[in-house]
Amino acid sequence: MLNFKETNRKIKDNVSMANIRETSTKLYLVRPSFIFYEGEFDDCIYLIYKEVSDKFNIPISSVYITGSAHLGFSLRDGHDFSSDSDLDIAIIDSVLFNKIFSKILDESQEYQNRTIFRSTDDLKRYQKNICRGKIHPRYFPIGETKKDWDKFFSDITKKYSDFFTRITGCVYLSEECFRLYQENSLNRFVITEGVTT
Repeated sequence: MLNFKETNRKIKDNVSMANIRETSTKLYLVRPSFIFYEGEFDDCIYLIYKEVSDKFNIPISSVYITGSAHLGFSLRDGHDFSSDSDLDIAIIDSVLFNKIFSKILDESQEYQNRTIFRSTDDLKRYQKNICRGKIHPRYFPIGETKKDWDKFFSDITKKYSDFFTRITGCVYLSEECFRLYQENSLNRFVITEGVTT
């Protein structure tokens, strides 16, 4: 059987400033997730996908895995995926994106009520992510949207704690916004590793 982790490492190791777009597309939109080839996770991943799909009323095909569960290793620090790892989920769905965006606009009174954000920095990061087509729950303001989101992900984390330390999720406006975000991660990797070709 193919070793997807090693294949992904080879793709990552050959990334350069000239081929970041192609590499991010291959790694995140074309390559299958590493975790699908680890037999013990098959049923559990399906059940998590289904719960996310049912909870947010989105197609199951809108749910993606990112991070070390997808590549088999962390792009940030190189550690291999293990049962001590988190499961990072990306939801690519414009309807859900707009629904959450609208709820937070309403809860924050179109950002006039800044006191519901934990800090000015959180508000700025939330808005910066929105401009990039990503909603990151780490920067949600305190309110019903955050409470509902956190409860759902806390519940499924407890349910699948034998497999993952924590399950998290972010929402992307489109596949292109998701790919660009991953491209930025690869770009940081290239800069950190000093790759210039």
